[in-house]
Amino acid sequence: MNFGQLAHHLATSDQYHLVLLDRSSDVQQLYEAYNLFANKDLSSIIFPDRDTIPYSREFIPDHIIYERFRSLSVMLHDHPKIVFSTIRNALLKLPPKGYIELMVRYFQKGDPYSLEKLCYIASTLDYQQVNEVLGVGDFNRLGNLLEIQTPNGRFRIEWDDDVIDHIWKYDFKEQKYFLSEEKIHLFPCKEVILNQEQRNKLCQYWCDIEDHAKDKNEYKMLSEGIPIEGLYELLPLIYDQLSTILDYFKEQPTIWLPENYQLVMSQYHDLLQENIEKNTHLDSIPSSKPADLLAEYIINTNYKKYVPKDNQTDQHIDLEFIKAHPENHFLISCSSSQRAIRCHEYFKDRQIKTQIIKDFHQEEINKSHISIIEGNCHWQTNIGNITVLPDYHYFAPKMKISENKEGISSISQLKVNDYVIHEDHGVAIYQGLKELHQQEFIILKFAQNDQLYISIDQFHLISPYKTDEHLELNRLGSKSWSKTKSKAKKITYDYAAEILKIQAMKENTKGHQYAIPSEYSDFCNDFCYEPTHDQKKCFKEIELDMQSPKVMDRLICGDVGFGKTEVAMRAAFITVYNKTKVLILTPTTLLAKQHLSNFLDRFSKYPVNISLLTASEKNTSLDRTDIVIATHAAIRRIQQFSKLGLLIIDEEHRFGVKDKEAIRAKFPAAETLSMSATPIPRSLNFALSALRDISLITTPPVNRQEIITKIYEESEAMIIQALQREFHRGGQVYYIHNDISTINKVADYLETKHPHAQTGVLHGRMKQADQDKVMYAFSMHHINLLVTTTVVESGIDIHNANTIIITRSDKFGLSQLHQLRGRVGRGKRQAYAYFLVPNYQYLTKNAKLRLKAIEYLKSLGSGYHLAVQDLEIRGGGSILGKEQSGVIKGIGYDLYLSMLKQACKSLSITTEINIQKTQLTSCINMIIPNDYIEDTNIRLEYYQKIADCVDAQLLGRIQKQLQYNYGAFPKSVEYLMLTHELLIKLSNYHAIELKIMKNAIIIQFKENNNTDNNMILDLHSKINVRYRPNNSIEIPIKDDHKTKIDELNNIF
Repeated sequence: MNFGQLAHHLATSDQYHLVLLDRSSDVQQLYEAYNLFANKDLSSIIFPDRDTIPYSREFIPDHIIYERFRSLSVMLHDHPKIVFSTIRNALLKLPPKGYIELMVRYFQKGDPYSLEKLCYIASTLDYQQVNEVLGVGDFNRLGNLLEIQTPNGRFRIEWDDDVIDHIWKYDFKEQKYFLSEEKIHLFPCKEVILNQEQRNKLCQYWCDIEDHAKDKNEYKMLSEGIPIEGLYELLPLIYDQLSTILDYFKEQPTIWLPENYQLVMSQYHDLLQENIEKNTHLDSIPSSKPADLLAEYIINTNYKKYVPKDNQTDQHIDLEFIKAHPENHFLISCSSSQRAIRCHEYFKDRQIKTQIIKDFHQEEINKSHISIIEGNCHWQTNIGNITVLPDYHYFAPKMKISENKEGISSISQLKVNDYVIHEDHGVAIYQGLKELHQQEFIILKFAQNDQLYISIDQFHLISPYKTDEHLELNRLGSKSWSKTKSKAKKITYDYAAEILKIQAMKENTKGHQYAIPSEYSDFCNDFCYEPTHDQKKCFKEIELDMQSPKVMDRLICGDVGFGKTEVAMRAAFITVYNKTKVLILTPTTLLAKQHLSNFLDRFSKYPVNISLLTASEKNTSLDRTDIVIATHAAIRRIQQFSKLGLLIIDEEHRFGVKDKEAIRAKFPAAETLSMSATPIPRSLNFALSALRDISLITTPPVNRQEIITKIYEESEAMIIQALQREFHRGGQVYYIHNDISTINKVADYLETKHPHAQTGVLHGRMKQADQDKVMYAFSMHHINLLVTTTVVESGIDIHNANTIIITRSDKFGLSQLHQLRGRVGRGKRQAYAYFLVPNYQYLTKNAKLRLKAIEYLKSLGSGYHLAVQDLEIRGGGSILGKEQSGVIKGIGYDLYLSMLKQACKSLSITTEINIQKTQLTSCINMIIPNDYIEDTNIRLEYYQKIADCVDAQLLGRIQKQLQYNYGAFPKSVEYLMLTHELLIKLSNYHAIELKIMKNAIIIQFKENNNTDNNMILDLHSKINVRYRPNNSIEIPIKDDHKTKIDELNNIF
């Protein structure tokens, strides 16, 4: 019985089954095939592998811990008929069933749990009380509310006395809570959680077998209750009686095993023994023996065998075979409804009749020569007289995508002792927040220990200065900062003049004004999934750009795999149908070939000629080609191009400025579309300075997880452990070694050190045919370890490769590290990136900063933020010119950018702009109190948001957000909001200062303000106003401050 037949057999059975496979990837694929054939009433579940090997002391990702607890809980309560897992996973003993009952808790509306009791329960499950809920395992009390993030969502619970009254669930897409009727499932945040009795038991066990156990670091952690990773192998020492996976079944199941299961078990034994020998930590708790942890006896019960998928031999069935056998019945499984429709159209275009069916019914399938169904069967298989085929026989699979957005950080991320720049006074050190005179102030320390208190209305004058170097602080009142700033202002004005000159040239260059062809809507409809909000916005921007007579110069910034290529395809389609040509520049042959494959597939229904131009593909006829996909070779043949309408530059940071300018000089009217996951700082700077248009695509594929990123000092044990983890789950590994002279020795060494390594070597000096051969072997899983240079930096998309090891990572730039990390994590499986360095202590400051940035910015879609970090680490350098780089070093990037924007504005009109915020002096309490928002950084964030507000509508949204998150305003916050609403309105009348005193409010206006007289006359007719010197007015206060400020807000 092969894989497909096993899936069908399970779907038609009403017995209990435990289906064990060699690899986690096989588990997922068999489960999907089973669901294709199954009656929807049958119940099944995957019990996921731990994704690590016992005795390795490695951490386990949160989502795997959650899925394992959830699966065991479901098995106990819902009794699924079929459980899929790996052999290795089933062999491991499990905690007693009572432990699962105790650790997995459910709560719903109406349950009589007090807020205090639920907080206590969360703490016992290793949830941490925090000031702001940011991730799984966090909870926070907000008055009579509890906010908590579990692995299956973020919730807010509301009480009525000691009864749960409402449960709200957070929608990350909409960024707000919605009333929910579902239960909250609280699962533990650690695989093994010890109570005090169990900690004492382990400590006593350790002392009994080692004389100096109490001197060990891990003993101290254990006795003090500090969490320790890798406690699974200690389960036999913690519990007197453990369970097996069979204990969680309602009835004894039939066990299914691959024919080679004994070999798999033998290899697993070897791995365990190897790990015990390699990971004998002198400071660690002595572990239990494998015999106490394994439950091999479960295999000796009722079991049946099947043929592993690797041993299946099937006849290759192509389109011609299907046509030649009209008497046969074929079922094509498609991974989505859109792909099912596309598959139907594929056959329709070739005059072959098909039917789309919803469920697997043999009678229905036997009525048609070809049937199409939504579902996944990853192998060719025969079910009776029906041949089931996967859809990728005909076209490549696509990824679904989901929304996930992140903002850019601000001064709310400041930590005490961070460097900052004050626009008027220079370099200082941030000392935190302090309450003074009924307001909160930022405290800055300058030279000679001078301190400056910054009120909320002046927060805009402060910007972070990110550096790892020691900076000399400015002295308050000295002229050095004013000289530095004046020099910077002159340089930025000169640079702004240069920028505006370039911009004017572009404005005066008339480009093509493209018409949107009628076929364009059909081309868009061929897209196999619903575009995200970001993509839709980007499509619209491109269409408007191309219909405009202005030459397009747009940068699309989106992480690897986020859908930038589809944007380029649509722009190319419009260009070609307007009878001009497209040139797509790529940095490597690998990426060029990937694009060629994708473009040929996407344009297959349309009469568009697409060619490849590389160093080895020199005979491409440019005259007869509509779209040329090329490497640097195209730049040398630039004179042969004609009618170039669109230049697309992929991985823009890999091309030099001269290369791009050479093409633009030849074709000044050509539209330019640049794509990059990490735009070079110059691109980012130009985009932010309004020189280029920028489109951000921040939405990752659905089910894609953050890549676990680790920085290690290089060691053989660590490398072998990383290889073991990936090979253990049937995956593949990239090993980046950027030295061609020693790369073959490294590959041989790794192959001798790991018995399961099937190694291939790849680098840029190999013949193209040899490169293609190695990449084909890796893509077909014939080799599982690719030892390579950075030639794989772009253009590789192997979903089964989910570990990357990068040696001498300190030698790479930030964008390179980000691109290399993006080679893994392209599918649903957890991915790992290991950045290895020789000795962290001796790295350069910039290398440490780059590695810290890549480790910290590991969230999906972080390429844009990494580019900002890169600019701050490197300065402008040769990219902006030495003069601009010196300015950035002197005044910080944020202030530099602000000054450059202001210079551009000033030079673009006849009169220099001088925007001045209304300053505030107040005697009333306007703080956000500690008992309203406890966390200092969150208070700082809201102070900044309020200070940055430029219109009352935005301030209103901030008010709603505050009330929604933290409840009704205390009096001081209400005053804060009312006062800042008045400040916003007064700035429109050029008010310089607002003073709120005990018995009066004084407003001073700018001299020679044309609006003053009319406004003051109007004000005088509505309230009591006294005129004062210095162009100011005084409004007496008779009742209370709130009434008077309200009154002024209604007037202005």
